[in-house]
Formats: sequence, structure tokens, C-alpha cells
Amino acid sequence: MDVVDIRNPVTKKNVTQGTVLLLQGERQKAVNLLHSGLAELLCSNVEVNGLKPDEIIGKSRRVGLLKGESIYGIPEGSGDTPYRKSVRALTDCVISVIPSGGNDFFGELEGKAALSLQVLRSIVSRITFTDFLLTGSKSLWSSLNKVADGIALSVNLSPPGRQENPVSERAGSSLSDYASHVKKRYASKGLQPSMEWDPNVLSASADLGTVDESEKIRIDTIIDYPQFLFFKRLLAFPDGLLAPILKKDKEVLRYLHQFLSGALFRAVGEYERISNTIYKLIHTLFSANGWLAQALKAQGLHNQKALRFNHYLGKYSLKFRKDILQLFGMDLKTAFPVYTNLESFSRIDAGTIEAKKQETVRGAGIQATESPEISGSAFSKYTNLLARILQFAEMGDSFNADFVGNLRSFKKFENKFENVPKLNSLKRRIATAYWRLYEKCILKVITGDLKKFIPGIMLHFGVLDETLVSKTHLHVVDQAFMKNLHTDATIPVMTLPYFLEKIYKEHANPSLTEMGESFKDLLKKQEKIPKKKLEEEYRDAPEDKIRFEIRKVISSAYRMVFGSVATAFPILCSNAILGPPGKLFLEAEQWVQIINNLRQRDFSMFYREVVIHHKYGSDIIKKEVIPNFVMYPVYGTKMLMWQELDGPKRDSMGRLFLPVLFNGDKYKSLLAVIGHFRWELHRLIAGANWMNPVEGGLTGAYYDYINFYKKNPNLTPEAKLRVKEFVKKTRSDKDRFTRDYMSWVIYEFDGIPKHNPVSREIFYKFCPFKKNDRDRLSQRPVFLGIEMKYQNIIKRQMLKIESRIRKYEKAGEPVPTDLIRYMEFLHM
Repeated sequence: MDVVDIRNPVTKKNVTQGTVLLLQGERQKAVNLLHSGLAELLCSNVEVNGLKPDEIIGKSRRVGLLKGESIYGIPEGSGDTPYRKSVRALTDCVISVIPSGGNDFFGELEGKAALSLQVLRSIVSRITFTDFLLTGSKSLWSSLNKVADGIALSVNLSPPGRQENPVSERAGSSLSDYASHVKKRYASKGLQPSMEWDPNVLSASADLGTVDESEKIRIDTIIDYPQFLFFKRLLAFPDGLLAPILKKDKEVLRYLHQFLSGALFRAVGEYERISNTIYKLIHTLFSANGWLAQALKAQGLHNQKALRFNHYLGKYSLKFRKDILQLFGMDLKTAFPVYTNLESFSRIDAGTIEAKKQETVRGAGIQATESPEISGSAFSKYTNLLARILQFAEMGDSFNADFVGNLRSFKKFENKFENVPKLNSLKRRIATAYWRLYEKCILKVITGDLKKFIPGIMLHFGVLDETLVSKTHLHVVDQAFMKNLHTDATIPVMTLPYFLEKIYKEHANPSLTEMGESFKDLLKKQEKIPKKKLEEEYRDAPEDKIRFEIRKVISSAYRMVFGSVATAFPILCSNAILGPPGKLFLEAEQWVQIINNLRQRDFSMFYREVVIHHKYGSDIIKKEVIPNFVMYPVYGTKMLMWQELDGPKRDSMGRLFLPVLFNGDKYKSLLAVIGHFRWELHRLIAGANWMNPVEGGLTGAYYDYINFYKKNPNLTPEAKLRVKEFVKKTRSDKDRFTRDYMSWVIYEFDGIPKHNPVSREIFYKFCPFKKNDRDRLSQRPVFLGIEMKYQNIIKRQMLKIESRIRKYEKAGEPVPTDLIRYMEFLHM
């Protein structure tokens, strides 16, 4: 086991996966910087003195994560204080070690402005990443609590005559004692818990009226968040502006160090406390005699009720595996045998369960009824939904009266989506008020549980009035609400509330408006207008960023996602929905799978040209930056490419909008919107030269082909005639490119020729397939020549990048990550 010696200073050293960067029990001698890569914080609860490094690591468990650029091992007291945690590299990392000669490390940095700023920014980065971990922990903790409450309400374990000892703490408590507490609380509210497990029992926690501890997890309750944001913005200024200030006034530097390091200790400490609670709850639920095992045993395995119970218990519990593995490094499948049982139950088809239930009912001579998913007590939580959401939002009596009145008028129309002026005008009034209601609700929960049923069912799916939604569609939404609605591990796909949370936490900028105006542009424009003349004033604050996104972007973009701008309606209404109900919704990870399937064909779809500056000059390389995929809370028939970049930087994430309930060919529609994204991105990057056949790259080559095909000697008369017809049938160069791009990925990838020689060469050069696929295609004569041309281009790029890499290797310095990844791209 490799262990970094923190007594020796190093600057940007490459270390391999598995290297121990810091060892618990070592004396504090340095501050350490993680420049790139991912590492885990480990803690052992046993005495580590006298243990070997592998023994210490073996007796430790994960209590946190680190992501570069970040800091670890900050001295907390005197130099004799031992480190309380170990740090181990989860990937190849680049680190620096800065030894401390005395107890006052930050005092030693006072004369080193550049290094001080680097340390301060690393602390800020670490706090920001800890905030991200807190958000993930909040979601996981909330879900675990819901399963715990569902089990407690649904399973009767108490033998006759037993006197339970009610306890309100889930983790570490016996199931029977906690069940006694939950059922008594349920009964005190006049509620009768369902003894039949179905997906809706997981929402029972909301009916208990208790404040979930996970909702209290907010960074602004742990640190002085407004001051932190101020310092974060301050440190974003270049060294040339900040270094003279820090040199002139050392107290400013000392205060920054004290505040930020103190904030970091509190944030990390809170995350560690929460992770310990979650870790304890995981064992309470999944251990050999845990709640899940007791529930499975109590229900039995052979009757229909047990089958149903075990199916939904397994289906929901399996979703924890990925989050627990990511946060805690613990695989439920290998750590707990009960997981295997849950996995097998989850694979049972729900239709088979219902068929068995109906068979049982008929055998007993009872008239069959609708399944609980689409009728009965399972949907009691939707009763008076509109009134409950309005009560939650606290919009005021006047707003409520107008809104309810307008919605009542809308319900009177027999054809609610007929394109008539009176109806369209009414829907626009309702939509304007609806987005005000949406704004109020999201701001009330943005720092809490985004999946709380009220108002979460509206925020994620647009369900506001259950009388507008059929039982069949309500079943679809009800099932979907309990599934995974966001993932950010490899490809960021999320419902709108999670995207708004990103904006609130400053992990993304607010979107551009239809006119291309950014939030920063608006703030600058406001400065020139007297406040009295402003219709609405925005501040540079997280809440106002959310308001900007909803008022300036979402309230107009949803109409395009809906599919008809004239008849669009943001509130879910079954009259608008077409298509098979079971195919309307895909959860976040299913979208990721479709996107990855497309990337298997066109691996370069999210690469773009960027300029990187390094010690030996600068280079134009290709870098992969995957955009945000945001699922809007509407039913719709279209997907929308909204913007290519998130700000002025070329390597920033754009965003694509999808309806959360979509009717259409998901594969082809997604490929089409990615085609729009590629066109607009490359046109933006090429700038004024986007039509130039040489300087314009992809767009320049394609523009030249479409607009001058008549003079192209490489096209036959028949091919020119086909291009002429193609141009007539399409509206713009972007649409033409997208159609050709789709045929390139769908057909040409499989060796089915759809392109002429000129367009094929353009796509082969700018939208290449992987080497194995090119080798397969180059066996065909139509591909052989262009493969040779492509290889010549790649070889020239490789020689250039290899020469850069050799310079770094000769100097014994780490190679910039972007150069390494570009070389990997060239080898694909």
C-alpha cells in the first residue's frame, strides 16, 4: 500500500488510485491540496496507535468524499494534534503537500499571496462540494426514513399481550417499538394506516405531521452562508487584483482564513454526523435481523398480499444501492444477504401480482374491483389537492379566489385544447398565475425535501387538480413520483426542481431568455434604470435567480415543450395526453441509458473545441462537456435545445429541455435535439466564421455543401437533384443538418448508405465513429478513402500532442488532464 510522506513537500504530483494521501493518527505537519481526481475520507473508531497503514485502512469506513480542486488535512490546533481521518485516492489524483514549520500555518502564508489564494480557493471548493454531499445525504436519508415508516405502518409484529415501548428514533430502535410510536401518532390524527403495502405507503411519513430531520440539512443553517457567498465571489477575482490587497493588509488574509476554515470544519463535521446517522439506519434496515428481514418474515412468501408487499418493498429499496455505494462505498448486494431476496422480489411483474389478486377475489366469490393503484384508498392523498397546495403556498385569499375561479371556467369547456381565442386567453391567465404559485412553492422547499408530496407532485409533474387527471394517468404519475428523478453521476438528467436547486446552489447559472439575455445582463441593465420605473427588481441572490428562471425562461419554454404554443397548458390535464400511458414516463437513469446508447454510435456528440493554455504554450483540443437534460413538469410532444453554453466559457454546460411525460419516439426525438445542439454549439464556437468552409469547422463545411452543391464536381447530377429536393422540403440549414445527422447515426453507422460522397465525408470528419466501428465500415469501398483521410488528420494531431506530453515528462511534471483526455479521444 503506497502512503504519501507528508514531511516532504511536493507540487502537483501524480498519484495512483488506492494511494493513501493521509493517515489517521499521523501528527499534523502539512496542508494538502487535491488538484484533480476523487478521494475518500476514512475514519476508524478503534485506537490506531501501533497499527500498520493497511490495518488502519482496513478498520476504517468512508465518512466523506473529496473532489479536486480541494483541500484536506488543515491543522486544527498545534502541530502535535493527530489527524482524525485518513484520505485515500479513489482515482488517479494530482496533489500538492505544503509542510508546516510551526503551529500557526496560516501565519506562515501571510507573505505568500499566491499560495494563500490557492489555499483559500481550495477551502471554498471543499465547502461547495460538502454542500453537494449534504444534498445527496438529505435525499438518501429522507428515502430511508420513508421506507422505515412504511414498514412500521404496514407490518404487525407484536405478539398478543406485548406492551411496546414507543420510540420516535428510527436508527437503532426495534421495529415493534418504533411501529408502536408511528401507529399511535397516525391514530391521533384520525388516520387508519393501510395494512396492504403498495407504492403509496411510502408517502405515509407526510401524513404523520412530523418534521423530517433530513429537511433540516441546509448549508445556511451550518455556516454564515451569505458571507460565504460573498467571499466566494471575492476570491473569483484574478490574483493580480487580490494579491496586493492581501499583502497590504494581513488582517484581511487572516480573517478570510479563519472564517473559511471554521466554516469548513462545521460543514464537514455536520456531514460526518449525518452520515453516521444514515450508516446506523442502513444497518437497522438491512442487517441480518433488521427491519427488512423482519418484514419479509412476518409477511410470509406465498400469499398474494405478501407477494405484493415484497415486490414494492424490494422495488423501492433497490434504488438505495447506487446512492449508498457512491456516498459510503458500501455495496448493499455484498454487505447484506437480505438484498438478494429484495432483488428477486422486485423483478416480479406487477401485472402478475394483480392477476393473482383478481384470481383470489374471484375464487372467494367476491365481485372484482379496480386494482388499488387506480382506485380506492391508495389515492386518498390526492383528495382536495388544489386546496392543499394553495394552503401550503399561502398566496392570499384574492389570488386563491381568482385562480380557482379561472380553473373552474376552464373545466367547463368540453374540448379543453381546441384552438379558440377565448379558451386560449383563459389558459394564458391561468398559466401566468400558475407559475407564480410554482415560484412560491419551490422557494419554500428549495433548501428542504424536494420530493415532499405537497407540493412535490406539482413541482415535478404539474399535477395540481386531481379532477383534471384520469385514474390511469394519475397511476402513471403516482408510480413515477417514487422513482429516481435526478442523476448527476455521469450524465446530468433531472426534473425541473432539481435543476432549480442547482441554480440556487450556484452549480449552474440561470438560463438565457428567448432574446438571449442573461441574469447578469439584466442586473447591469437595471443599474441604468431608476428604481421607480422598474416593473420588477432583481438582486444578485439565489432566490432572485430562481425567480428569473421561472418568470423569464420556464414560463415561456414550457409552451414549446408542450408542442403547441397556442394551446399549451402547464397544469397536467388528461384531455391533452395521447399515447400509451405506460410509455409516457422514463426515470432519469433510463434517459441516461438512451443517451449512452446514442454515444455508443457517435462517441464525439458532446465534444467541442476549446483552447487550453499551459506552460509550453496553448493548444486547440477537443473536450467533452455533457449538457444538463432538464425534464419539464408538463406533458409534451417536443424536446428543446435551449442553450449551448452556460456563460462565456467554451467548456461550460448547456441545457436541453424534455417534457417529463413525453409522447413520441424517445430515441429519434432525443437524437434530433442533440443534432440541434451540435449545430448551434459549433456555430457559436466558430463565431463570425461559421459559414467559412475552412475556418468554420462543421457548420462551415456543411453550409458550403448545401449552398453550393450545384457547383460541386464531386456530386453526380442525380445526387444534385436529390439535394435540391432535400433543400425544398426543409426550412433551415440547422434542420437539414439534423436530418442528415440522424441518418448518419441511425443508418450509416450500420453500413446502410444514405449520404452522398460529399455529405458522408463531412460527417466522417466531424462526427466520427469509434475506431472499431470505422475499421468495420472501411471494409466497404465507400468508406475506405475517407478513413485514410481521417487517419492522416488524427496522426498529425497525435504527433503535436505527443510532443507536448514529452516535454512535461522530461521535466518530471504532471501532464495537464485535458491533454491526456484529448489524446485518449484521438485513440478512440
